[in-house]
Amino acid sequence: MLDSPYIPFLSLLGAFAVVAVIGKPAIALLHQLKFGQPIREEGPRSHLSKKGTPTMGGLLIWIGTLIGAIPALHDSDSLLLLGMFFAYGLIGLADDLMKVVFKNPRGVPARIRLVLQLALAAGFLYLITGPEQTVQIWGQLSITVPRLLYIIVGSLLLAGTVNAVNFTDGVDGLLATVLIPTLAFFVIIAASVTGQSLIMAVIGSLIGYLLFNHHPAKVFMGDTGSLALGALVGSLFFIYGVELLMPLICLLYWFELLSVIIQVTSFKTRGVRVFKMTPIHHHFELSGWKENKIVAVFGLFALATALLGVVIYPYFTGAPLW
Repeated sequence: MLDSPYIPFLSLLGAFAVVAVIGKPAIALLHQLKFGQPIREEGPRSHLSKKGTPTMGGLLIWIGTLIGAIPALHDSDSLLLLGMFFAYGLIGLADDLMKVVFKNPRGVPARIRLVLQLALAAGFLYLITGPEQTVQIWGQLSITVPRLLYIIVGSLLLAGTVNAVNFTDGVDGLLATVLIPTLAFFVIIAASVTGQSLIMAVIGSLIGYLLFNHHPAKVFMGDTGSLALGALVGSLFFIYGVELLMPLICLLYWFELLSVIIQVTSFKTRGVRVFKMTPIHHHFELSGWKENKIVAVFGLFALATALLGVVIYPYFTGAPLW
């Protein structure tokens, strides 16, 4: 029964239904608790109208994912992925709580966040590797690297991807929209129904969440959602042995992160801002793009990289897709 090809679609539908049903009362509760998203004064002026919109909507995605992923809970890889999802999500939850409950605009200090993220990434990579790790290069070409080197480089890549995904969450509906094609790539290459079920549960949760997060958003996922989702996406590359496809599939998210790095470096060294505002979606926003246009264009970009990944995958692995 659990090997049925229909199970992943049931996971998607189940997760979607859960989020769609509990979304409205959950948002009302967040309003009642006064868990409003703090809005940066230096951000786009149009965002000031979003003040008071509840955050921590990522909890909806947590619940939908957990229920939708029930068929995958007997699988060790799926449990590891869920562990990363919720562990990073807890860091995000702590950050959101510090902002909305304790009125600390900085949340969890950046250094503590980074140390926790790197430690979790290293622990995850240790669990999925042996004394030596094979890294797929292209076709029949692969290399074997020491476990320690793999863990060090992999932890930096994973934590970097988590934060890149986190930076992408800044416009109504943006992150949930672009993540759907990214996750769909892994559904296509997944070798097992259980793996597909977990990923489809997340996609279903995101579709349900978009009912309430499309412009104008009624709720934001906060770091509670974005860190959890970033950890899941980053971890999937290592679980499926496609680490070197990360620059392609995550190109959009890395652009967001790179824009911040370029902006900060340029301003500190030359006193010049390269972009009107970063992450880069805010640059387009200040250039006159409406939020829905940003979501559409960025979504198409994410779809294009995911489709290109699907085309490349058989050549990359040297094996048929199915």
